[in-house]
Amino acid sequence: MALGPTCPHCDTRVPFRRTQFGIGKAFACSDCGTRLAMSRWRGFLVTFPILTIYMLVRLRLSDGLPFWLWTAAMVTSVVVMAWLFMKPQPAESGACDAN
Repeated sequence: MALGPTCPHCDTRVPFRRTQFGIGKAFACSDCGTRLAMSRWRGFLVTFPILTIYMLVRLRLSDGLPFWLWTAAMVTSVVVMAWLFMKPQPAESGACDAN
C-alpha cells in the first residue's frame, strides 16, 4: 500500500506540492498524462476539523512558546492529513499546466 496520493489510472505518486498548493487546479500526471485535480471539498473536510480544534484550544493558550508549538503541531497535522487522505480525481474541463 502506497502512502500518499497516486494517479487513479497508473498509480504514479502525485508530487507532494500538488496536495498542498493549487487545490482545485488541473495538472497532468507525470507518467500517463491524465489531467487530474485535487478536490476542494475533500480539502475542506480534511482541514476544517483540525482548524476548529486549533481555534478552540488557542483561546486557552498564552502567547509565546505554547502558542507557537501548538501552531506548528496543527500546521504539521494539516499537511500530513492532506497528504494521506486527499486523492486526485480526473479533472473535468479547463486548461491544464504541464508541470
